[in-house]
Amino acid sequence: MEATASAMCNGTVTNGTEGCDEGLNGTQVGTTAARTTMNPDIYNSWDDATWILTSAFVIFTMQSGFGLLESGMVSRRNEVNIMVKNAVDVIFGGLTYWIFGYGFSFGTGQGTNAFCGIGHFFTDSTDPDEMGWIFAKFVFQASFATTATTIVSGAMAERTKLEAYCVFSLVNTLIYCFPAHWIWSEEGVFARMGAIDIAGAGAVHLVGGATGLVATLMLKPRRGRFDGKGEAEMSNPTNALLGMFMLWWGWLGFNCGSTFGISGGKWKLATRSAMVTITSSIGGGVTGLAFSWTTLNRTFNINYLINGVLGALVGSTAICALSKPWEGLVIGAVGGVIAVATPTLLERLKIDDPVGVIGVHLLAAIWGLAAVGLFGKPDHIENLTDQAGLFYGGGFRLLGVQLLMAVTMLIWTCITAYILLFAISKTIGLRCSVEHEILGADICEHGINQLGPDERVAITKELQDLGFESPFDCPSPRVRLRSASSRRRSYTTRGPSVAAVTGTVKSMEAADQVNGVAITHLTPDAGPDRTELDVTGHNWILMERANNETSNGLPQPDEVTLSVSGLPKPDRLIGELHLGTDNPAFDAAGSRPTSPFNVSPDPGQRVHLSVVRAVNE
Repeated sequence: MEATASAMCNGTVTNGTEGCDEGLNGTQVGTTAARTTMNPDIYNSWDDATWILTSAFVIFTMQSGFGLLESGMVSRRNEVNIMVKNAVDVIFGGLTYWIFGYGFSFGTGQGTNAFCGIGHFFTDSTDPDEMGWIFAKFVFQASFATTATTIVSGAMAERTKLEAYCVFSLVNTLIYCFPAHWIWSEEGVFARMGAIDIAGAGAVHLVGGATGLVATLMLKPRRGRFDGKGEAEMSNPTNALLGMFMLWWGWLGFNCGSTFGISGGKWKLATRSAMVTITSSIGGGVTGLAFSWTTLNRTFNINYLINGVLGALVGSTAICALSKPWEGLVIGAVGGVIAVATPTLLERLKIDDPVGVIGVHLLAAIWGLAAVGLFGKPDHIENLTDQAGLFYGGGFRLLGVQLLMAVTMLIWTCITAYILLFAISKTIGLRCSVEHEILGADICEHGINQLGPDERVAITKELQDLGFESPFDCPSPRVRLRSASSRRRSYTTRGPSVAAVTGTVKSMEAADQVNGVAITHLTPDAGPDRTELDVTGHNWILMERANNETSNGLPQPDEVTLSVSGLPKPDRLIGELHLGTDNPAFDAAGSRPTSPFNVSPDPGQRVHLSVVRAVNE
């Protein structure tokens, strides 16, 4: 990130002039002293701003990568919700970073100290000489700040209320911005001590991973996670792998952009960062595949590959501009081992980490910071640092400073994250209800049902076992039927052996908040001996026309026990409704339909009602 030093007065060409570089106010900024951070208001050329902006745009694509990775690793009933949370990270996290986050991290006004910056709140500039630099830097830093929050969403997946997560994203900026100041501001406590974190192993990944650890401990495991059924299955491995590739691409912007320019000798540091990023990911990928091959009976587990590569990338983040390629390979391999081995330990401890946040981000980041103290060496290109690590004759000083920074950031994050999440839990609530978790956030939070028939049947049974009459008796105020679209019902049957009904909707009426608009009267196609449809509470009741007696304009049913597809005396049937008449949603053998329940019929429209499951009460 901003771990690059102020450039030396080395005769480089700057804006068409040769000689010492000048700051925004015309002050000379050349120096002969090595620094581990860069004055945020000093750049060597206008090309640096272009590099910064381009890198920031690349980093923002990591939001898509995280979204695909996380949604591919959770159940299908929560895929959309994961993507929405990533958007929330940018929307709410970006808002508070603009209001106060950037100022606390990089403010240089009166009162700035080793703990935090002061100034640049509600970031803006009317000075044409400094406006471009401030805006470029803000966009770059905002991409890091939102990434730190996005990391946490994976640890909170599948059991967190969306409104609670919105509040968390809004306030989490406070947890991130102070560690960013400590290492990336010249006034920061660890910057003054000579600590090095090129691209955010500590401020981004350690802080994000530690917050994720606190969150998953407070939320407790997902329902059924440790009931002996083994590791939760990935809903979409292809999306997870695509997410890994997008993060891989984004990491190049992450690490290379952290040289904060390409003028002078910075382009050489950028190329070194790219080289080390690649070799590190190679080391982690090899480690992940080898680990899987040797421990899982010669199979290549997707989780091992993903965690190995990402853990290696995190491990390279702190040292990418200072390391040799072979060192990057070693650092990445160790980071990969840490990321791949951690889930097994967490499994034994019954800590539920849905997407591997703790191993990939927290522990691999600590290793990455420590690796600087081992492999670090003086930089003679941009005078980034004059310190050497343990393996290059520098003794334990740099290693000690790096570990002190890691421990301090860990303690800070755990305490502040606990306070924030505890406050949310005691006010609006942090964890969703049991029925909400079973149904999935896509349905309860967004009204989206993309589950297959088998999944819907399993969910219905699980809810019935808990005493819920219908999958959509969930008390969440967001469970609405929006004109009966994307919803299914359980209904009691009395009447003839009818597997399906096709007819024309006669009338519609508004039901309660949970059920939205429901069909109240359906005229079947095949004469008076077929069935009609009524809505009573949350149930659909199929009735036989046995005589001319009516109640409320509807025929009275005979009390006839129904048998469908050889199932003896079922008391409840689970059904689906489809537009049109040619949808064979049920057959005599009892096979379940494949079409989604996603219709919104209007009066006069033809629909097809089909049975998908019979249940004995």
